This record gives sequence, C-alpha cells and structure tokens, in this order.
Amino acid sequence: MGRHYTPEQKTQFSGGFIATIIAVLVAIIALLAWLVLRSGSEDTNSTASGDNGQECIEGDLQLPVASGDATLTQSLLASWNASNPVVRDHCVQAVVADDIAQAAVYIDADSPRLHHAITAADRKPAATGKAPKVAGQAAGIYDPNAATDAEVGIDLPADAVAYPGDSAASAVVATALTDDPEAGAELLLRDEDTVLADADGPAAAVQAMSAQDAGAFRALEGAYVEYAAVVLNQSDDIDEEQARAAQVFVDDLAEQYHGFESTPEAEGQVEAETDTARLDATAVWDAYLARTTRDFSTAGTAGTHTNADEQLLASTDTLFLLDTSDAMAAGFADTDQGPSRYRAAADAIAASAPDISAAGHSVALWNYSSPLNPGVQQGFRRNIGFSDGVETAHSVQLLGTGGVPQTNEALLAASHAVREYSASEQSADKPARIVLIASGTADSYPEFAQQFRDAAGTDVELAVLFVGADEPDAALREVAQHMQVIKTAAELEDSLRRVVGL
Repeated sequence: MGRHYTPEQKTQFSGGFIATIIAVLVAIIALLAWLVLRSGSEDTNSTASGDNGQECIEGDLQLPVASGDATLTQSLLASWNASNPVVRDHCVQAVVADDIAQAAVYIDADSPRLHHAITAADRKPAATGKAPKVAGQAAGIYDPNAATDAEVGIDLPADAVAYPGDSAASAVVATALTDDPEAGAELLLRDEDTVLADADGPAAAVQAMSAQDAGAFRALEGAYVEYAAVVLNQSDDIDEEQARAAQVFVDDLAEQYHGFESTPEAEGQVEAETDTARLDATAVWDAYLARTTRDFSTAGTAGTHTNADEQLLASTDTLFLLDTSDAMAAGFADTDQGPSRYRAAADAIAASAPDISAAGHSVALWNYSSPLNPGVQQGFRRNIGFSDGVETAHSVQLLGTGGVPQTNEALLAASHAVREYSASEQSADKPARIVLIASGTADSYPEFAQQFRDAAGTDVELAVLFVGADEPDAALREVAQHMQVIKTAAELEDSLRRVVGL
C-alpha cells in the first residue's frame, strides 16, 4: 500500500550535508576575493607609477642617462625615480651614466653641442625630429668671490665676464651683454678653452652654480637655457626594454616641463618682469661657429678632444661635393667684391686635393644643382671618381653655375657611393669622408636626417662648409660631424684644409 503525505512529514537533511554546503560557499567566496585582489594588483603593476612595495613581475631595470649638466640631470632623475616608475612590468631606476656610449638617454643644453656629442660617441637618436625640451635654467652671472646673490654685479661690461667653453650659458649671457652677435662670438672665442670650475671672477653660468659651496649667482633678465633629451638607439649596452623605458622617461619629463614663456618666475627668472621675452642666442652661436676651430664633438670639458675629433681631422679618402647653383656665382656677403663663392671653393679644392693624395689617399669630385638640360632628372654629377687628387684639382676649375641647390638629393647619393667605396678592398681600413660645400638647401626632405644616417652608416664622415647668405639647414647641422659657416674666401681655404686633415 502506497505512502501518503501528511502535514507532519518534512524533508530531513543530515548535519554533515549542511556542513558540506557551507564549506563550498566559503571556498567560492574566498576564490572570488582572491581573483578581485589579483586583478587589482595587476592593474597597479601595469601603470608607470606603482607603490614602493609592489612586486614587479619582470624584476628591476636600470636606465642609464648621460648628460652635459650633471647637477641638473641628477635632479631630474631623483624626481622621476621618486614616482616609482614601472614600465612593462619592470621597476625602473634611472641612473647617471658617465659615457654616452653606455647610455639610453642623453640630456644637454639645446644647442649645437647636443647632436655632435651624440655623433662623437658613435650613437644615433632613436627617432628623427626635434628632441623634446625637458628642463630649463635661468642663466646669468656666477661670481665665486660673492657672498650673496645681491653682491653679484650684473651691470658689468661684456668683456669683464668670462664665457667658459663648457658653460651652457655662455652664448645667451653674451647675447644679453652685447648688442652685436659678432662681438658676442669674439668673447666666446676668447674663452673657449677655459672651464667654469676654474673661474676666479664673474662668469657666465646657469642657476645650478648657486648650489656651489662658494660664490653666488644672479640671473640676467630673459636669459634662459633649455635642455633637450634624446632617446638613443639600441646598442650592445642598451637592450629593447631599456629603450622602451627611455622613451617613457623622456615623455614624462617633457610632459612636466612647461618652459620659460609660460612661467618665467617659476623657472628661475626671479628678477624678470611678467612680460619678459626670452633672449635668443642663435645669432651669437652662428657667428661663433663660423670662426671657431673646435668641432663641438663633445659636450664635456673645454679644450679636450675625443678620438672622434682626431679621426675627423686626419686625412683620408675624400669626396668633395660642391654646390654649383646660381647662389655660388655671387661673392661672399652677396657682393661683387673678391672671388665668387664658386671660385673660392674651386681654388680651395684645387689647392688641397693633390696634397690629400700626397698623403696616400684618393680624391673624388661631384657637383650638384637642379638639372639644367631638358630631360635630365638627376641634380648631381659624378665628375671624378676616387683617384689621384691632381685630376680633381684640374676638373673643379672647369665647372659652371646655375639652378638651385638640391643638396639633400646629392648628399644622399654621395653617402651611398662613399659607403660602398669605404667597404671595398682598397678602402677597407680607411673610412672615407664627404666634404660638402653648400650655399643652401632647396629640396628639404622631411626624413632626411634619418635617411642620411641609414645611407652613411658608420663608414662615412661628413664635414659641411656652409657658404650661403641664409642659415644652414637644421638637418645638415644634425648629421654633420663638423659644421662651419664661412664668411670669406680666405676662411674657406683655411677651413677646408683643416677638415681634410692637412
């Protein structure tokens, strides 16, 4: 007989079954809590500013940074490291590197010294374009004999101040104290072999000098030095992870830097009016570069030369790349007085080419301008291949002028040709050199600097003697181991003999 349900009947569970259910629920809750905490930890590790106690999955990573201003750079590194940066699961620590060759980043005053220091160390920027500004300092007068800032005289005659060759402030202070770029350049020339640490009187300096144990500093109105940071290419010493961290480091510094124009007082211009304009030292720099015999291949102590300097000034196989555009038919300073730019260049090449061969090296000659004949597309001509310099000395005197200077096209073609020659058997142990004599650039390529570096590699040296009336192309300054602005025919001959090692 079947059983029937009665109100008194209820489902019964054992005590063990209930305990099992509770245990399962507790385990599920614990698992969910662990997953939430783990997710939060991963989110923290993916940022570039973790806590000190966080665990970096990939461990620690050192980021070596070289600089032309140790005091400023140490401050930048300390500030960035204090944010406890984490990049791609690495805890990154920026450290000072003594040598650009072992660095992932190079920081220096934004001046002609910056890229030449990188080139001298046989390094290259990881990217083309203008290096970002990351810091700035007021520039002015440092007096080692002054006890307080108020005792530092800023109304001094320009020639009463020292302009040390290793001071980032020399050009801008010369701009502030002189009315003429030529006069400022002469002061830089006068003191280019002195060093700031040896100053025994008022000297051009940046604000960091005020931290010295002795002496005091006072800013000049509108005088300011900006610093740029360059991420360097990977090398045997710098791997891919350090290169990535370097880019984050530079991007962070650039984002935090606001520049002189936005807040001059905050950037150290304590005596400046709110509408103070920043002084531009470009004209003094250009006038100085046109006269100095230094190559600016280092950003270190004035009066010293690196191995790269010595190699640059040693004679080697040389290709002369000569601008023969219309502008070369004019005299220097665009006058009819004296020889034309072309004639001065031809005479200088003719005088030097045989001497290069007498020293055991070959000489080649190309000239360039825009095509002058119908149907011709190429703007450069291969006049003489690598051979005895006597042939070049003869041929260079027979060229004419016309058209516009297609400098980028000609220089890229020449760099390919010289690199091939340098790699050949007859030149295996002698890296060759291009000596470019140019009046301007009518065909600026957006990516020229990187294209040239790719074409030239490490087998080609470039010296540029600029004879134009306008400013040299910035890309030429960037890629040349030596750049000089020439103002006279005599200066051209002297400079040419020096850059070919004679």
